[in-house]
Parts: sequence; C-alpha cells; structure tokens
Amino acid sequence: MAKYKAKTNFFMEKTGQQFDVNNVYEMTAAEADEINRQTLAEYGDNWLEEIESDVVPGLSENPDYLI
Repeated sequence: MAKYKAKTNFFMEKTGQQFDVNNVYEMTAAEADEINRQTLAEYGDNWLEEIESDVVPGLSENPDYLI
C-alpha cells in the first residue's frame, strides 16, 4: 500500500470513489496505476501523485516473489 495525493477533483465511476484535490488516499500501486492509465489516456495527465510508498527498493511488489 502507498499514499497518493489527488491532483484534481474527480469521480471514478467504476469504483464509485470520489477523489478531491490535495486529499491523500491509500491504495495499492496497481490501483493507482490503473487510475493514472485511464486519466492519461482520456485527459493527457496522471491525476494521482505518489507521496509515500511502503515498497522496499529492489523488491518486487509481486507476492509470488517470495515463493
């Protein structure tokens, strides 16, 4: 899980979540990447900015990495 700051106000219809500018939201990198992929394709900009990550540099986020 990581923390992301919304760069604008927007509503994600798929999840029903409202994002408000400058508010911080906790989600997985995969969730944030999907949102940013969609907003980049539609509006030309990433609307979430990562501000804090729990990922240790050099380690994969893939849970199969430890198996």
